[in-house]
Amino acid sequence: MLPMNPAPPATIIVDIFVKVLYYVVMRKSILVFGDLAVLYLALILTLAIRYGVEYQRNFALHVWPFTIIFLIWLLIFYIANLYELSVVKNTVSFFSNYFSVLKTRRGGNNERRC
Repeated sequence: MLPMNPAPPATIIVDIFVKVLYYVVMRKSILVFGDLAVLYLALILTLAIRYGVEYQRNFALHVWPFTIIFLIWLLIFYIANLYELSVVKNTVSFFSNYFSVLKTRRGGNNERRC
């Protein structure tokens, strides 16, 4: 029986790189698709509460405008690094960043305008 030659070091490095890249891309994809699922579920739930049984017909009217809004929110979350795996941990800095991003929808200040 012939002894098996180990893989060249370059192949091992490429293999490790591909595994790490796959791991990072998959975890970030799960975060993005999870956010999309929650956003669309909230839209469906809101329409079901508002329109009752006829929410399916109204969903077709609302899906495209809200898709644009949802994509803008995903872009805002991405810019705020909320999809960065080193940041997404249950820490005070993460929640501070998260709530400051959510605050942007109100214009960023708490002052009332008359």
